[in-house]
Amino acid sequence: AALGSLSSRAMVSTYVVLVAAIGAVQGAKLLTSPYKEILLCCVCLGALFGGSIMQQSQRAPAAGPPAPKGWRRYAAAETESSEEQGPEVLAYGEELSDDSKAAVAVAIIPGNPGVPHFYCPFGEALHGQLAAEGLGPAAIYCVGYPCFRTDVAVKSEGTGVSLDEQAEAISGVLDELARRHKGRLVVFGHSIGAWIAAQACLRESSRARDGGARDPKDEPRVAMVVLAMPFLEFSGSFKQRALACVTCLPLFNQIAELAAFAILALPSSVHALVASLMVGGGGAAEVHKQVVHSTVLSQAHHIASVLRLLKSELARLNPAVTPNAGFEELRPLLEARERPSVLGLYTRGDGWGPQAHAPRLRSLLRDDGFDEVIDLGSELDGVLVDGIPPPHGFVLEDAYVAPVAELLAKRISKRMHG
Repeated sequence: AALGSLSSRAMVSTYVVLVAAIGAVQGAKLLTSPYKEILLCCVCLGALFGGSIMQQSQRAPAAGPPAPKGWRRYAAAETESSEEQGPEVLAYGEELSDDSKAAVAVAIIPGNPGVPHFYCPFGEALHGQLAAEGLGPAAIYCVGYPCFRTDVAVKSEGTGVSLDEQAEAISGVLDELARRHKGRLVVFGHSIGAWIAAQACLRESSRARDGGARDPKDEPRVAMVVLAMPFLEFSGSFKQRALACVTCLPLFNQIAELAAFAILALPSSVHALVASLMVGGGGAAEVHKQVVHSTVLSQAHHIASVLRLLKSELARLNPAVTPNAGFEELRPLLEARERPSVLGLYTRGDGWGPQAHAPRLRSLLRDDGFDEVIDLGSELDGVLVDGIPPPHGFVLEDAYVAPVAELLAKRISKRMHG
């Protein structure tokens, strides 16, 4: 149905381009040189590029990347039993039975784009650091978003992407992992993934606060929640305000889809440049570039979903748009009697999780050592490479993956052994 819809739109677009081209040629007759030649040249280039976009829109989706070496696809029971497309989950490490008490498990929730493959090198580094801390065998799960699946075609017909719907689907997987690992689960959320992690635990802690009685299958809950470079509330920065204005444009969802096909239609040399700009340096750079090529630059729904999810994020986390959004929405989680410990990680110059939000989060946490907020730019507790703290997208920067994994493993060890 989706391909049929795209074909219909492509046919209509062909006629529109034809009419526009004829009109431009007639208009060029009224111009003098060199403006006439410039206009005709632009028309020709536009027609050629427009044809490439239409071809992309009618192609079947390309095959996505396989699970990285050492990783396997984890089929969540809730996803298998549902007709809806659930999150794509990649697992690394030991396959543990439900009654295992010896292991720690970490569920990593990506930021936007929520492609789990980007976080696999960080997951492997964390797995090794947990073993060094005596927390083996360990299991690592990278839980992607339904709208960013790489293994199946994601339906896309110009509709929006709801942050709440993505969070609900991921929460179902986290519930299953919490039961599977019986209180040894750590949920690590990065960027907007931190908000999703908080929402999942908010639901559990609210059940305990409101009634206290829990179904035995829900015992025990998540042990620790890590909010890394967290996008928890609209900050009102110039960057966020500008993006919010762009995402409010008329027909933005359709524009996002057109932009996706336009990027796919670019030459391979431009694709190589885009991939290089998106990832950092180091040994993992080539791995990340391959993921970029096989997802963002091959499957149109990724670019469209990045833009549509961004639109939902900026509205959902803005208290002026969504009443009581942001830190006020987290208050019930943080005031619950029985909740996981919270570790917040902030870094300098972050446009999504600004350091100005660190004191606000800290003011809502316990001050008896149960919770912690770390400034990653601190010389005492932070992670500095040549004096520079991790960037927001640290998982794509090879130099920061191991140091952040080491810091996190030490904090998890302290929590589990404490």
